[in-house]
Amino acid sequence: MLDQELAMFRACLRGAEPPIARIESLARACASLFPEWALFGRMSLDLRLADAQFLKSTFRNMRGELAAVIAEGQENGSFSAEPRADVMASILIGAIDGLLLQYFVEPRALPKPPEIAQALFLTARRIVEK
Repeated sequence: MLDQELAMFRACLRGAEPPIARIESLARACASLFPEWALFGRMSLDLRLADAQFLKSTFRNMRGELAAVIAEGQENGSFSAEPRADVMASILIGAIDGLLLQYFVEPRALPKPPEIAQALFLTARRIVEK
């Protein structure tokens, strides 16, 4: 599941579109996969994170990918210069994974993935915009 998430981050964030469009693409892609990921999350809990180093590496890679897009937006002036790109990336990944955890625990408490995607994108936009 983490390999799939990292691949999706890369696919969404390495395009030629403006940074905000790539972040929107990421938000929509993540939310659309919540139902599938929640099923895999149940198995992951049973494994009890046997390989913490793999988890660290995956999060480091995702932060790097997202921070690079945010830094690009900061450099071209479309995103706020503060906080730093790596901090914004950590916050956005935390929002994504926090939503995924809630979807895993109680999927009916959240709206459908398209509505989650829109809310996640709006949250991301508010974090990065000037």
